[in-house]
Amino acid sequence: MIHTLPPYGFGTLEQIKEFIDTEPARPRDKVMMGMLASLGIVKGEPFDPEPLLKEAMIRGVHDAYFYMHELADKLYASNLYW
Repeated sequence: MIHTLPPYGFGTLEQIKEFIDTEPARPRDKVMMGMLASLGIVKGEPFDPEPLLKEAMIRGVHDAYFYMHELADKLYASNLYW
């Protein structure tokens, strides 16, 4: 089996922060930039959430990983080649 989902963990949020810092934001990105800002991911500012928030982020990213696998297994299984 080939896993095509990216790794999910706090490092994923750190990678998003690095991407935000290095890539220009376009007008179409404003909504996403606002959502990321609510997590503390803001271009040019340090990303260092408080321990309780960081733990919640880690749990959320972990849950998202399993949610994505469940979607693939249940919703798309009939369309997959085995």
